[in-house]
Amino acid sequence: MKELWISLFVLIIFSSCYQNKRGVECYKKTENLLEITVKDQRNEVNIGEYLDSVNILPLKMNKGDYLYAIDKLIITKNRIHILDIKQNSVYSFTKEGDFINKVSKLGRGSEEYPNISDFSIDGDTVIIFNRDVVYRYDVSGKYYGKVKLNFVANKMECINGNYAFYRGYNTSFKDYEYYYNLIVTDKNGDIVSKNFPYTKDAMGIGSVFCRNGEKINFVSIENNTIYEFDDYEPIPHVAIHFAEPENKNETSFISNFRETKHSITFDIVGGNAGTAMVSKLDSSSLVLNKRKADDDYIFIGASPYAVYDNKVFSILESYEYKIMMEDEPVIYSSIKEHYPQYETVFNLIKSENANPVLIMETYKETYQ
Repeated sequence: MKELWISLFVLIIFSSCYQNKRGVECYKKTENLLEITVKDQRNEVNIGEYLDSVNILPLKMNKGDYLYAIDKLIITKNRIHILDIKQNSVYSFTKEGDFINKVSKLGRGSEEYPNISDFSIDGDTVIIFNRDVVYRYDVSGKYYGKVKLNFVANKMECINGNYAFYRGYNTSFKDYEYYYNLIVTDKNGDIVSKNFPYTKDAMGIGSVFCRNGEKINFVSIENNTIYEFDDYEPIPHVAIHFAEPENKNETSFISNFRETKHSITFDIVGGNAGTAMVSKLDSSSLVLNKRKADDDYIFIGASPYAVYDNKVFSILESYEYKIMMEDEPVIYSSIKEHYPQYETVFNLIKSENANPVLIMETYKETYQ
């Protein structure tokens, strides 16, 4: 079983500068921009002490129907939406995990899409994006129309009634007037802003959109900064700085930015590998190194995908455990013995329909 990195907790405070002996400097430079410096230092703390609650939600589907390759999860007020990139389909569930329907219109017809690059949710409309075309459907798959863009992009999100597209330093197309990493259009595909021009030093991967409740953030690894949107303009929200690692060839960058009412969390990939959580409410500061299944709360193999209503949603790929239960009885017995919190999950996935399980974690407001 693989270990997931977890958390490094730091503090947002309102003085000009705060120094943390455990590896973080955190200070507010302006009213709207938080700057954090992560030092190259390691400590290990049991994160279970800082979780308030964990709930398990199995996703129920028709018998024989499976989710194979989850690429994106969106939580809205009434629904859960999941992109299965292998099946080129978007599945919708109730907040109780009951299957509603799916958008699965793969093909070359006038109301179909040839592939899915990304998807988003705009009210009750499911937005399917493929390269340079935006398709609109309701959750049952009813076709609403499409918009053809003048440029090709990798990812997209709906923001404040507009569409935001991430291009990813794509120079294979000689459309120089669109050499920007972030382009925002209205719903007709007309450009309202172009941001972050290509540079020769720009990195071509990693900048993503993160949905935290109803708010959309743009994460840029080119400068390790998280942006929020004021209508259609990106505004710096959090800037991350890394201390120089011992290995000069290792570069650190951020991904999976998540924000709740009480905390800001981001994963660190590379030389300073780990996860940082910034407490908004109290003056304590913790440094956590690796995520382990060492208490009643932690699940190895669960990947965080989304935040809604101050809960962090992770997905546990049940089919991997189903295979292990059948083919690795020694490992299965050992996990049950050492990690009793898995018994509920094992009971859920013993049936034929071994679909993913949502893990909903709520963190304490203060850390002591």
